[in-house]
Amino acid sequence: MITSFFRCSRLWETEENLWLATLQRKVSPEITKVGIERRFLIDSARPLEDEELNKLKWLLTETFEPEMFKEQSAFQKNILEVGPRLVIVTPESTNAVSICSACGLDSVKRIEQTRLFSISLENGSDLSTIQRQKVYGFIYDRMTEQPYLETPRSFDQDIRPEPVQLIRLLESGIDVLKDANEKLGLALDKQMMQYILGYYQKMGRNPTDVELFMSVSSIPNTVGTTCSMVNLSLTVERWKTVCSRW
Repeated sequence: MITSFFRCSRLWETEENLWLATLQRKVSPEITKVGIERRFLIDSARPLEDEELNKLKWLLTETFEPEMFKEQSAFQKNILEVGPRLVIVTPESTNAVSICSACGLDSVKRIEQTRLFSISLENGSDLSTIQRQKVYGFIYDRMTEQPYLETPRSFDQDIRPEPVQLIRLLESGIDVLKDANEKLGLALDKQMMQYILGYYQKMGRNPTDVELFMSVSSIPNTVGTTCSMVNLSLTVERWKTVCSRW
């Protein structure tokens, strides 16, 4: 189950003013105020007892602003929330869970922090759908974060991995590798594909799609392998030098 706590800070006024200037320029000049709040999402294996909750609050509360830590959000209108992707455990969560474990909070499995933005308009109206989309486009990193349209009930996602597929290089040759290169987004060039084809022909077996992904991540970064794969012979001032393009 997930428990939420919220925290504001007077020290974030500069950040709020910077966001205000950006959103006035990029979204609408009618925006008059931007408020920022942090939400702590605590995932625990069981409901936390009062003593555990008090200990957790002590860990999360800022020492010089204890009154800014609350169990309910201070925002009421035009709230947009963004945070880390649910499927990705952040390094901050790993460290926080380790601290909780050291303090006897062994039931805490994950702690993530999201950002809430409260957008005020000069006429007190609600943000339009288009305005919300524009604001979301500026306030989060699409690679590592996502919008939180509702409070998650759990970090567990009902996502199942696709079955491993066999890429039949031995039977179909380079054509099936070109097809896999396009479908899987491997970004292999011709020389790399020829190298992979020759490697598995020498091995006498077909690779899986997982192995192709591993090839993309490992082979270009392995100096010895790459040098044996792409060699250029250059003659410079009568000295023959073997060079790699990597």
